[in-house]
Amino acid sequence: MNNKFVIGFVRFSIILEKDKGAWFSSRERDWDGHVKQILDLNRLKLRLKLFQYSLTQLNLQTRKPDPSWFRLIVFTSTMLNDEFKKELYEIQKEFTWLTFIERSPQEGMGADLSALSLLKEIKFENKKIPVLTFRLDDDDFLSINYLQKIIEYCNEEYIDKVVTFPHGYKCLWNPSLEKIVQLQEVRRPFIAIGLSAISCFNAEKGIFESRISTVFTGINHKQIPDHFQTIIDDSECMYVWSHHSDQDTFGRFKSEIMNEANHFVIEKNFHTNFPSLNGKTLA
Repeated sequence: MNNKFVIGFVRFSIILEKDKGAWFSSRERDWDGHVKQILDLNRLKLRLKLFQYSLTQLNLQTRKPDPSWFRLIVFTSTMLNDEFKKELYEIQKEFTWLTFIERSPQEGMGADLSALSLLKEIKFENKKIPVLTFRLDDDDFLSINYLQKIIEYCNEEYIDKVVTFPHGYKCLWNPSLEKIVQLQEVRRPFIAIGLSAISCFNAEKGIFESRISTVFTGINHKQIPDHFQTIIDDSECMYVWSHHSDQDTFGRFKSEIMNEANHFVIEKNFHTNFPSLNGKTLA
């Protein structure tokens, strides 16, 4: 039994009509074009490969993930090809802390309800439990020190606060080579990658008793400081932010990346903190 809990949320090619962000950020101008792009098999295969690297990063954490205190919930679409789904779900056998939840286009993602459902199944020693939830995209990566760092914030004094790790890297992938061809250190306060929030779960009543239920607060992550108390942890580079030609938002960022990341920089701790990317860079 445990007295605190950590839940990560990942959106893997989820298609939701109710979620504007699911397609307004897309390069496509219409819903049908967006759906076609998301379901493109070549795109899905690349996303799965990057997602496997990301899962390896979590499995290699300095604080070993265990289902007694940590779960990663992956939301995906009912519209995915059945054969691809089999391949996707096959990786669940390797990670005991990994859970897949399918959503139809007509449903919402339901992060709050999914977290509650999970927490109600766990036996806690105390009545009130600090719960930390965080965000991660399926093609981004968290440092192997991430879980060790966020567990420090998973306690009562930080309830209803949001934690951001501004320092990280942005990289440009060459999908055909499956290699990182550009890498640059960046600072992005309140970037969605690794953004976390702390809530209070009443284990007796089976409800959240805090203002914040999960990191999906309904507020755009860039506007978080205007609505919640925040903690900015600049202690280390905590993420790798991927960009690639098969990315939904690539059209908005391509020129920025190529202009800014015109040289290859690898900080000495990069491969130490992101071992799943060893051998994946050209430098």
